[in-house]
Amino acid sequence: MLNHDTLVTSSGIIKNRFKPRTGIVSAHSLYPDLFTDCLNRGIDLTWESFRNDLAFDIDRRYPDLDADAKDALFESESELIELDSRVFLYGAWVRNVTTGKYEIDKTGASGSFALEYNTETGIVCVEWSTETMLCGNTSPCYVMADGSGPCGDLNSEGDTITAYTLPDDMFSKDRG
Repeated sequence: MLNHDTLVTSSGIIKNRFKPRTGIVSAHSLYPDLFTDCLNRGIDLTWESFRNDLAFDIDRRYPDLDADAKDALFESESELIELDSRVFLYGAWVRNVTTGKYEIDKTGASGSFALEYNTETGIVCVEWSTETMLCGNTSPCYVMADGSGPCGDLNSEGDTITAYTLPDDMFSKDRG
């Protein structure tokens, strides 16, 4: 049964369209220092994954080395790495001490938004924010994991769905 909060589109059925959902935007639509800010103040998931994999590999290959020798080997091997693309978390992300995974701090104490930035695709996913906007929906390439349909396209005007967005000063001046 469809109601006013459900919409049928070419991208599929959108459920709970007025409940805020992930907003998708091209990094090119945002301010030019986003990458630098993510690098300096964000969480580099790609580096963390590389670091954990390398530490595990060193432990596996050289179980008898002491901690200082393992650290030296880690430093030596990690100097050679060049990461072509990265995935960053930026904003109100905190590590859960029990699970070790990152979660969004929705209290606002850690910031007013939480985004994920993939440098390979140039896509920014606004996972949570204190700000929302009415916008169009994305293509079926970007859908909500909860089955509620497509995400919000922050580069499009419209009133199809409500999506989390970023503060105005994070968008480029020639936003379109």
